[in-house]
Amino acid sequence: MTKPVVVIAEELSPATVDALGPDFDVRSVDGTDRPALLAALAEADAVLVRSATRIDAEAIAAAPRLQVVARAGWASTTWTSRLPPPRASWS
Repeated sequence: MTKPVVVIAEELSPATVDALGPDFDVRSVDGTDRPALLAALAEADAVLVRSATRIDAEAIAAAPRLQVVARAGWASTTWTSRLPPPRASWS
């Protein structure tokens, strides 16, 4: 069985990365490098970001398998609902 691909687009604590365990194919990318991010999202089932990575309509369109966008941190974010559900974005 193929492991779900989790793209980590920004630096997260080692404990956070370790918590994903062996059940996921964890891949890191610089979320501020737009071409690299879009390429990584092509195979992603989930993406973990903080505040520098922009997951917008273009990023979601590049990620046909994407099921989860998770943002690590506590600050409020802007939810963009102009995309049809369930494909919405954070900016």
